[in-house]
Amino acid sequence: LLLTLKPAKYIQFMDKKQSIKLLEAIKNGRCVLILGPAASKINDKPIIELFSAYLSEELDVENIDYDKKQVNNLQYIIQKYLNIENVVPTDPADEAFTFYKRQTRQIPAILKSLARLPFNLIINTTPDDLFFKAMQEVGKFKTSFFYYHFRKEDKDIKIPDFSEEEPVVYNLYGHFSNPDSLVLTEADRMQFISSVVKNEPRIPVEITSEFDDRKQYLFLGFDFEQWHLPLLFDSLNIEESAAAFVHQSSQYNLSDFKEEFLSKVFRFQFFEQKMT
Repeated sequence: LLLTLKPAKYIQFMDKKQSIKLLEAIKNGRCVLILGPAASKINDKPIIELFSAYLSEELDVENIDYDKKQVNNLQYIIQKYLNIENVVPTDPADEAFTFYKRQTRQIPAILKSLARLPFNLIINTTPDDLFFKAMQEVGKFKTSFFYYHFRKEDKDIKIPDFSEEEPVVYNLYGHFSNPDSLVLTEADRMQFISSVVKNEPRIPVEITSEFDDRKQYLFLGFDFEQWHLPLLFDSLNIEESAAAFVHQSSQYNLSDFKEEFLSKVFRFQFFEQKMT
């Protein structure tokens, strides 16, 4: 994805019709930015994959047999990690706390570039807070940060009215500061989707009400072959959107079938260009 930031805030990374449509939505506060794993990188590698590789080192130390080709597959590696003697189900989340606290100090350049654009709401699907830090770094100090806890509802959360001047970053998959909130394993994914579908606990209505046919969406850094994503999008009423622009990351392969399905059901408009 090539972002060319000019005084007029012109965005050049699609064809002219698409870029004008998206730019108008961003300028008018009608575009929701939705960030996937490939948007949060260190040295051009998604942090979530680095965490997977980090856990795999313990498998090597403990001589646990695993498919080395799956070293970036976090759900697979965690399943193997749980086979280590004396490891308990909460250990991967505790390891995530230690890892993310140490590794999320350097803000990727792409996030800084995006942070300069006038988004009102940013949905993040990784457990870090890098985009929130990027907003702070570019001078947007009135940005608020919240996260979803799929295991229990926090009734004390009060999402403020958000705007270009006071945007909100919302983590759907929890935050590493609260290990119990993280969506890491396949079991976590199942419970997370069940919680979202049943609305128990509910995602704050201030967030879900933003997903309607007046909005447009910009998806960056997703592996759309993940089984749970269509269920998540359906629960958030993404199919009712006016338009969804989707950067197909070179980090992940997308089958023709899945691309056709997402284009038909959710009106996704895919584009493939380098993200820098």
